[in-house]
Amino acid sequence: MHALNSNSDFGTYLLFTLSGSTYEIFITPTEASLKRFPKNNTGRVLRRDSKAIRIINHFNIVVGRPVEFTLEPLDPNAKFTTRITTRVLEIKRKEDLK
Repeated sequence: MHALNSNSDFGTYLLFTLSGSTYEIFITPTEASLKRFPKNNTGRVLRRDSKAIRIINHFNIVVGRPVEFTLEPLDPNAKFTTRITTRVLEIKRKEDLK
């Protein structure tokens, strides 16, 4: 798969990034969220790793480019949180891996 966006088919997708992190993207009829899993738990630790975080912007993920997500606030005093990935190497639909 070469691209994924917030209008893609509902389901669960995996993004593999240059840093070795894997992102699990969940798209439902009403919202999208992500979970980040750092490389072998040895990569840089970010707040709420391995926990679902709601994506609040339209996103467009393309293999070969980094992605910038606008997420629900991770700090109670913030209006939102921005997370930028390293370059996306691969996108797969999780259901296709079974």
